[in-house]
Amino acid sequence: MKKLVKCLMFGMLFFSIAQVQAQDPANMALLESTTPEERAQVQTELIQEQLELDDTKSANLNEINLKYAKKMEGVIKGDKSKWTKFRTAKRYDKEKDQELQALFSKDQFKAYLKYKDQLKADSKEKLQALRNK
Repeated sequence: MKKLVKCLMFGMLFFSIAQVQAQDPANMALLESTTPEERAQVQTELIQEQLELDDTKSANLNEINLKYAKKMEGVIKGDKSKWTKFRTAKRYDKEKDQELQALFSKDQFKAYLKYKDQLKADSKEKLQALRNK
């Protein structure tokens, strides 16, 4: 269950905030109930596990994740329109990817993108399964 929550949280960070909010308020409430530090830690653990990063890269990854988790706090808990939240989340996602590309080797970044895409797909499937229950 803990792994499911971690995957769901990570996936939702890269999944359109506007879409998640429109599709399932309970999942948005779960995201809103976490702190930026918790979200950054989960992201760091999942990516570190997948890419087998050394301690230095893991520390840098955590800093980047925390930076963007704090930025996303306003998107997650803000009262802006869904479209504005969507655009802002996409912009932050693109900025974060640029920073991660500079941190990771080419192979690590490719693996990260592949993992990120898989998490998006898994999140959509899990959201759909939860909705069908």
